[in-house]
Amino acid sequence: PAVEKEVGYFRLHGIGGGEVNYRYKYTDGDLARLCELVRGASSREVYVMFNNVWMLQDAQRFRVICRDVVV
Repeated sequence: PAVEKEVGYFRLHGIGGGEVNYRYKYTDGDLARLCELVRGASSREVYVMFNNVWMLQDAQRFRVICRDVVV
């Protein structure tokens, strides 16, 4: 089957030391790796929710980076 699940969901709180780090600002490298994961998901639709202080900026950068990443 080409699709395992109808919907995939990534909720991102930040990276760091085993605890939620809401102050974490994702790097371009982080976002490029995330784009690869999202594109590799076998879901028909995939949603990415940034739940951190930089959520708007990270989401906007993610959109741009994902357009440029060739997988």
